[in-house]
Amino acid sequence: MRGSMMLLLLTALLMGRTAAAADLRPRPDWFVLEAGKVEVSVRPDTRQIAHVRASARLRNRTGVGVGLAIQGESTSIETCTGQERSAGLAVIWPKDIERLRIKAESGKDVSQSLNYIVANASAKFAVTLVCNGEADQFPSTAHLGLSLVVAANKQVFVVPVSASDLPVRIEH
Repeated sequence: MRGSMMLLLLTALLMGRTAAAADLRPRPDWFVLEAGKVEVSVRPDTRQIAHVRASARLRNRTGVGVGLAIQGESTSIETCTGQERSAGLAVIWPKDIERLRIKAESGKDVSQSLNYIVANASAKFAVTLVCNGEADQFPSTAHLGLSLVVAANKQVFVVPVSASDLPVRIEH
């Protein structure tokens, strides 16, 4: 009797976990950027910015494992925007997001289609943008903002994340 009660309890807990993963509703505190920094690369023999690179750790606080990517052309590092390059997290473009949504709506679990991060774990990533301007005018701390594509079970949605006051290092 005790064994069957434990099995029923375990089954109920697992079913609740699955239901929670299937019914996620986006929340602003789901993902946290930690230990971020910004590096500004300067063109040789000038004080002109060549590109700006932000790196950080992204913590998954959804309570379930999810697939993550950066939405293409959603990143800003201070006033720098544009087509980003990324390491650690893939960049996914709008047409690909729509294809992923269609796949999810057909009943397929799409969470493994992107960089999969288990609950309460984190992933390191870096994103680079080509940028113009005077390196001397870049602030000593910077703001990073981007949109994450989240694939959880049979759902796909976009969640904005940001961090402020990231330390800046100018690289000559």
